[in-house]
Amino acid sequence: MTYIVDTSEDYFSYGHANNYFPALYDAEGNILYYPTQEIIGDNIQSLSREDSEVLLHTDAIFTQSDGMMKYLFTPFNPGPLVEYTTVWKTINVCGRDLKPNIIMYEVEDWNQNFSEDLAIDDLSNLVFQMYQYGKANGINATTAEIQNQRGRFAVDPNIILFAYDMNATNLAHSQTPDRIGKNQMNAGDAYGLRYISRMVDLCEQGGGYVHYYLTYPDPDEQARLGLAYVMPVDENWFIGVDGPVQDHPVSHDMNKRTAVVHTVQTAQEYVLAFGREAALAKMMDPTDPLVKEDTHLFALNYNGILLADETDSSDVGKDVFYRTDSYGNSPIREVVMVARTGGGYLYIESEHPVTHQHVLSLAYVEPVDDTWCIASTIPLDAYAVSSGGAS
Repeated sequence: MTYIVDTSEDYFSYGHANNYFPALYDAEGNILYYPTQEIIGDNIQSLSREDSEVLLHTDAIFTQSDGMMKYLFTPFNPGPLVEYTTVWKTINVCGRDLKPNIIMYEVEDWNQNFSEDLAIDDLSNLVFQMYQYGKANGINATTAEIQNQRGRFAVDPNIILFAYDMNATNLAHSQTPDRIGKNQMNAGDAYGLRYISRMVDLCEQGGGYVHYYLTYPDPDEQARLGLAYVMPVDENWFIGVDGPVQDHPVSHDMNKRTAVVHTVQTAQEYVLAFGREAALAKMMDPTDPLVKEDTHLFALNYNGILLADETDSSDVGKDVFYRTDSYGNSPIREVVMVARTGGGYLYIESEHPVTHQHVLSLAYVEPVDDTWCIASTIPLDAYAVSSGGAS
């Protein structure tokens, strides 16, 4: 199998300027190629038992056919904490399932001190500090620091610190301590999305950013658009930091939920009546009544191939799994993941091509069958890059 990678030089060693390297496993976890050549032939899952973050990473690879996730690891002890992003896919070679990976990494200084005017784009750095403290001092000391209004993590009063176990039971909350001990798995935001459940799902994949709308108790249906960064400390619990994306409340319109559902279900009805190809052609015609002015309609298969897109035909027929938003999330993969579990809502963040503002949209997706799905999005709010948390 060595023909898949170039082993002629130490090109992929730690510290290379390109900051990436390949790895190749079989379906059982046996290492067929890795830059650290002395572990070739060993089983990656047995090697990773000493570190929970790497264990989460490898378990995902061998339970999912393809995906992308982030995890933290210290390759040299002592040494810097390194953030890894791995992308993998299952291929079949001569009747044998293989798992090629591309692994990228970043080394940053996460020991900086933060002032009280913490910017939103520093959320992940504060979480890294909390992570390091949690690894060194344990869950009790970390949750106590989160609750301490003058503790080491205390910053801007608009910033919310929290910790949950992987069953979504709150362990600590810097602003609402009465949540502690309560299970929040079914907690919904202003649009009904289960944002704590989403955090749990993300932490099972290594962590990341989550948008959500926290409602205000007033009759005008106002909400606070927040952005949180979450990260697992180990397989049992995770920590997070939330900051407001905008300095003012926003209105939330539940009719937008209805709009995206109606768009998708109308397309589904057309598939049933006239077949897949006719429906896809109809979805590509901007003058067709199926294509609504206020929503964006598209279809893709479960391998990430874009089948139809009403606004841009240039990527139709191409693999769009590579697309990421400003926070490193992979929205197309998330659309497919939601479709595979029966469909539902999610948020998708993008950049406006003209204003370059961040635009947060509500998406709804339904599976057509076990190979492809139809999705629709509708814009909710736009905000400036400088206040949106992009790094």
